[in-house]
Amino acid sequence: MDNFSTKYIVHREIEEDPHKYGLPELKKYPMPDAKHVRSAIKFFNYVDPKHEEELAKAIIKRMKEYGLTFDDFTVGEENKFSKYVPEKALVHHGILGMRWGIRRYQNKDGSLTALGKRRLNNKDVGEIAEELSNASVNKDSKKAVNAVADLYNNNQIRNTFNDSSSELVKAYRDRNEAANEYFKKWDETYRIYSDKDLYDKYSEKLKNEQPNTYKNTKGSAMFAESIRELYFKDSCPQEVRERYKETKNNYDKLCENITNKLVGSYSDVVINTKYKNESFNSIVNSLVDGMTKQYDEDGALAVLPTYNDMKTASFLKSIKYL
Repeated sequence: MDNFSTKYIVHREIEEDPHKYGLPELKKYPMPDAKHVRSAIKFFNYVDPKHEEELAKAIIKRMKEYGLTFDDFTVGEENKFSKYVPEKALVHHGILGMRWGIRRYQNKDGSLTALGKRRLNNKDVGEIAEELSNASVNKDSKKAVNAVADLYNNNQIRNTFNDSSSELVKAYRDRNEAANEYFKKWDETYRIYSDKDLYDKYSEKLKNEQPNTYKNTKGSAMFAESIRELYFKDSCPQEVRERYKETKNNYDKLCENITNKLVGSYSDVVINTKYKNESFNSIVNSLVDGMTKQYDEDGALAVLPTYNDMKTASFLKSIKYL
C-alpha cells in the first residue's frame, strides 16, 4: 500500500471517530494507532500548556486501548509528558556530546535497546526475590522468566559482579584447569572394569578396608563405583586431587561472598522449584556462577531477553524453577 493510501485511510478513520484526536476540539494530535501515540508523546512539548493535561490523559487512554505500557518505551525528563509518567518508568536521556540520530536507549519504534533495558532495570533485589517466589507459587511462567531476566540484568547484581569479575574469572579458570586434569584421571579409571586382575585386586582391598561397604553393596552398581574410587585414590597423584579441591573451594568461596552481599536478608526466601524448594540464596549463587562462565567466554555480560522477547521452549526449560 502506498503512502497516499495509508494517509487517506488514517484520515478517514479519524474523521469517523474525532475522539481519536488527542485534542478533539482542535483536531490535533491524531492517535488512530500505536504509532501515532508514540508520535504524540514525541511532540508533546509543542502543545499549548493549557492543553497539556487534556492531551496527557488522551495519550494514556489510547495507550491502554492499544495495549501499550510504559515498559514499551522511555520518556526523557526533558519531555513535559514525563510528569504524567510513573516515576519508576522514567529514564533520563540527555547525554553531553550525544549526536542527533544516535540511539543509545531507545529504538526507532520506541522499544528499549539492550542498554536501555539494562539502564531501566534498577529494581531492588528483594523485590525481585518476592516476584520470583510469587510466580513460582502461582506457576506463572511468564512472570517467573521476567523475574529471572530482572535478576540477571539487575544493576546492583551486575555492578557487584563486575567489581569482582577479574578475580572471579581467574578463580574460575584455575578451577577448570585443575578439574580437567582431575577428571581426565577419573575417566582413566574405567580401565578397572576391563582388567580382571585389577578388579579382583581392588575388590579384595575394599573388603579389607571398608568391610561394611563391601558387604552392603556387593553385586550392585554401588560396589563397582566403590572399587573405582579406591583405584582412583591410588592412580591419581595427590597433588592433582589437592589442587582441584583447593581451586574449587576458592572459587566456591568467592561466589558465596558475592551472593551474601547481594541477597542480604532475603537469603531465606524460598522458591518453589520444579524439583524441590530452593532458597533465593542458592539461586543467586547459581546465577553468579553462570555470569562468570559467560564473562569468561564472551568477555562481557549479555542482556538476558525478557519473556516477551524470547518464548522458546528450550529457554523455558532451562529455567528449572518454572
